[in-house]
Amino acid sequence: MAAIGHDAGMRLGPILALLMLVCASSPAAGATDRTAALLAELDMCDPAVAAVTGPPLAALLSLADGRSATDLDALLQGPRTCIGHVLASGHGDDELVLVGSPRPGDTVGAVLWVDQGWWRIAAARIGYRPWVYLDSQRDVGRELIVGIDSGGSAGTIGLIGLRLHGSSLTSFMNASPGEITKVTVVDEDRLLIERRSTSDRLFLWNAHAGWPGGAQWLFERRGDWLVEVANRQDPDPYYVATGFIGALFDRDVPSMLRFASADVVARALAMPVPDRPFVSLSSIGDADFTQRERMSWRALPLAARTTPPSQPVWITATFFEEGWSHPRDVSLRFERGDDAWIITELARCCEVERRAIGSRPS
Repeated sequence: MAAIGHDAGMRLGPILALLMLVCASSPAAGATDRTAALLAELDMCDPAVAAVTGPPLAALLSLADGRSATDLDALLQGPRTCIGHVLASGHGDDELVLVGSPRPGDTVGAVLWVDQGWWRIAAARIGYRPWVYLDSQRDVGRELIVGIDSGGSAGTIGLIGLRLHGSSLTSFMNASPGEITKVTVVDEDRLLIERRSTSDRLFLWNAHAGWPGGAQWLFERRGDWLVEVANRQDPDPYYVATGFIGALFDRDVPSMLRFASADVVARALAMPVPDRPFVSLSSIGDADFTQRERMSWRALPLAARTTPPSQPVWITATFFEEGWSHPRDVSLRFERGDDAWIITELARCCEVERRAIGSRPS
């Protein structure tokens, strides 16, 4: 593992310091030229290759010599051809710099950290715009959970666990579930990842930002690794309403019956239904409702589990004619079964009314 002094001053003896005072102008100019040459090296690679093999590690390590994480971060600001975004944190022995890949996705960047006063560096699959979700110290070393960014509206699309121990960097977790919306530390041995649903066409008729969330992955420590032990889609009211309307567009009765009673399905089929783009679905804005619902998953340890909401709730769907004209509200009533929500009532009305969660239509 390559190493360079974290504090350049610790390698200068009294004699060298005196010589530097006598010949101050020349070394300063040389240092400036060297920095410029190293920075230029970060613009001379093929970014497609660097995204696979990693950025120029030797150049980055040399640039870190004698600089703090904050100073290195400021120095590397670009854009530069061979690297992506830079993230710096910590002080002294806790300093850390993540240097992103020049390309988004599951691509290779670099991690710099301090070990006994020396900068260390290693390539790692941290993507273009890395973000640290969790930074913790354990007996086995310092552990980082780093988000891998898509480079677009999908945001974080994966997580990688990196362990720093002395001069070594190893991986202890890899998760690629898709559009990650939340990462929760359940306890010291468990991590809960949530994302938006993107695989079933019944749930993709809405705008991208309106796709339902609540797909969950539970990771648990097994030895030195965090591994997936369970996953599910939380069937909350917004998810159920989205799937029901998606099935209604296609008059897919079996799929509609996954989400609603037979009476509700019959009433919905009797309605005039517009094309997919001309429906608006309200969400449940109550953060406590969502938190209780998500954390009621039976795969979670009992100490972390919550009691799910049990009272019936309402969501309003607004149907428009083509061109977003003549809106009609349809109120959907949800009741919770053993481990899921189902639509038990459909109430049509003529005026657009935005109702808060829990309110009953007149």
